[in-house]
Amino acid sequence: MKMNMMSSALLITLCCGVSAQAADIDKNEVTINITGKLFYPPPCVVSSENITVPLGDMTTSKVDGTEYIKEIGVTITCTAAKKDSLKLSFAGDAATGTGVPAGLLKTSYDRLGIRFKTGAITPVDLNINTDFNFTKTTVPKLWLVPVKIGTAELEPRDITATATLKIQHN
Repeated sequence: MKMNMMSSALLITLCCGVSAQAADIDKNEVTINITGKLFYPPPCVVSSENITVPLGDMTTSKVDGTEYIKEIGVTITCTAAKKDSLKLSFAGDAATGTGVPAGLLKTSYDRLGIRFKTGAITPVDLNINTDFNFTKTTVPKLWLVPVKIGTAELEPRDITATATLKIQHN
């Protein structure tokens, strides 16, 4: 019986030793989480990396949201798009403040914003940071127009603004 108790004690000690060793091995195991996202290649080819649209000289009293409309001189070809349904947007800082119409791009002059438009015959408003849906076979013409903000008179000055044209699969 003494022998059985010693054997049991030794067996318990051995089991505990193995159990502690197994716990040490578990501490050396690390779970690796892998994440990612697959995208189609860019759907369209844009004719230029940087586009400049000169508004030219504008008379302060004629800036009314329709005068001085300019076509954005860019050629967009989407024939290689993987899907027919596409979307575009102009990303940038929106003009804010009292009396500011929604959807204008902020400029360097707080009394003047830029409205983007799309369409061929009668351009329609395209708000900043808002998607516009189109198909790869009907790529829209793009326009912009300066818009007076508020009722205060505009003062002569240089104007600058920056936006990013984004085109994606829908």
